[in-house]
Amino acid sequence: SPAVVFGEGGYGSGIDAAAARYMTYWSRTTEATKGACDGGCDAHFSAFTSPPPAMNILYVKVEKAASSTTAGIARRIAQKKGLGNWNATNFFTQQPTVWSNHMLRLKIDSHDRTLRFPTFVFSVVRDPAERCLSAFYFFMVHTYHVANTPANKLRFLRLNCTNYQYHYLRTHDTELARNKGTPYDAINHLLSQYSFIGVAEMYDATLVTLAKLLRVPLTHVLYVPSKVSTDGSNNLPTHPQRQEEDQEVQDFLRSRQWVQQNTLDYLLYGIAKNRLQEGVNSTNLQPHIDAFKEMEESARGQCGDPIALGRFLDAGHSKDQWCYWGDNGCAYPCLDEIDSI
Repeated sequence: SPAVVFGEGGYGSGIDAAAARYMTYWSRTTEATKGACDGGCDAHFSAFTSPPPAMNILYVKVEKAASSTTAGIARRIAQKKGLGNWNATNFFTQQPTVWSNHMLRLKIDSHDRTLRFPTFVFSVVRDPAERCLSAFYFFMVHTYHVANTPANKLRFLRLNCTNYQYHYLRTHDTELARNKGTPYDAINHLLSQYSFIGVAEMYDATLVTLAKLLRVPLTHVLYVPSKVSTDGSNNLPTHPQRQEEDQEVQDFLRSRQWVQQNTLDYLLYGIAKNRLQEGVNSTNLQPHIDAFKEMEESARGQCGDPIALGRFLDAGHSKDQWCYWGDNGCAYPCLDEIDSI
């Protein structure tokens, strides 16, 4: 598999080795960031921006886990750092490069021998039930116009959501580890194949950590959400809160059957969440996260309003220049104005 940028051959042979390598990196950078916000946080956080090494960025894009928004952020970082492919889908035309399209890790790995630079490999995971329900609403209801009924929802949950994230992110050797050992062995191995795995439910912490690891300013990870379905905007069907779902659906998501068919996903999600929180705590990252939340709220207000797009079009630009690629990285011309302040 592609080499990760921090250390030869990835994190190591298991979670302990992965955590050790991860925490070693954090300890090297902690002193540079302690107290950075004591006198008020600068928007660019100079401690985040020492020159990064030449490297590829490979984002393994799991559907409905903040995937389009994160793909836009990966493209934004790539564009700012002069990487290839930031506005295209061909991973290998120019290196160092970025990959931020949907593709199984197994399939991505079949191409990795053509990479000439170290590769930072990352992904984002989500609570398995929330991810699956989001997939139902977006793909089945919105895209294929399937009726939004409890029966259809339960059928989708049973047939389409069995350790989905694990199978999307795993490598060939991960499955070998699973067959020879325990579910924990499989997750240990999977985590060892990534430079970083973030969590959708801790998205601000995920992005600040990503900026720190890639040594880019926090303005490079500002975003306008690509798809927002909790409030019915963007013509997407409303995705209700779990407690507002039909009782049959809630009961199934608490059942032994559901937990058993997603044991690996829940292990992966829980460990990724714990690791992220440990990294935040050990490096005093919370002040940066709090400042980023304020920056992001301001950016959404300034760039997420349709008026911002109207001004862009009135200036003579075309609508297809508003996003990096598809719905990835939309409103970046407006975000660039914030970045230049």
